Amino acid sequence: MSETIDTLLQEDRVFPPSAEFVAQANASDVGIYERAFHDPSAFWEEWAHKLDWFEKWHTTVEFSAPNAKWFLGGKLNAAYNCVDRHALGDRANKPAIIFEGARKGCGRKLPSNHGRIRDVPWRTERFLRAPGEDPFRDSNHRYGDPFELSGADPLYDDDDDPFTAPVSAAFG
Repeated sequence: MSETIDTLLQEDRVFPPSAEFVAQANASDVGIYERAFHDPSAFWEEWAHKLDWFEKWHTTVEFSAPNAKWFLGGKLNAAYNCVDRHALGDRANKPAIIFEGARKGCGRKLPSNHGRIRDVPWRTERFLRAPGEDPFRDSNHRYGDPFELSGADPLYDDDDDPFTAPVSAAFG
């Protein structure tokens, strides 16, 4: 057998999921794969309609191998679709995340539903920026500069890890 890159890129093994995993899957219709294979544009457009778009796309896909551009002209906000639309709807008080921090038994109760998770970025922003003030006034940082929430920061708790993504997304 040749060891060229073409040979190494060929993969024919199949790893079927366990019965337990299949039983809890969101997509249990095996026909989903057939539909996705035969008409990928229609398949992904159907799923895209399940999201909240601020502007609907005009072109589902523009494909020129090896590049594809999906949902051209469309505008959405990932943070809004992941958290806000649930927090503002009938899922506000339903469990959204189960997280156990690195330090077990620290006694800290984490926000667990969509409504509370939605509040984390706004509370963080109020902490970082007092009303009417520049949060970077005493530093070399300016708006738009990257910043990091990490264990090196005495105000950062590693139990906040699941919330850094919504904080970052909300700040842009």
